Amino acid sequence: SDASGFAKVQQDIPAGFNVEAIEIKGATFSFKENHIKFIWMALPSEEEFTISYKLVPTASSVGNFSIGGKFSFIAGNDCDIM
Repeated sequence: SDASGFAKVQQDIPAGFNVEAIEIKGATFSFKENHIKFIWMALPSEEEFTISYKLVPTASSVGNFSIGGKFSFIAGNDCDIM
């Protein structure tokens, strides 16, 4: 697409998990207060790429959980969120 500059993937992680980055494709990765962020000043040049992380359960993580997220990027002069 026409996304090439700044971009961010943000996800909310349920309480009771720690996160370890695996593949970040040049992003800055952070995990704080149950939120993970992958931030790029410039997206990778590939048309398609994969990022990944590992969820590590703690003793308090019992049950079913949902994980949602957002991908935000700059396209032209507009900010788009997917």
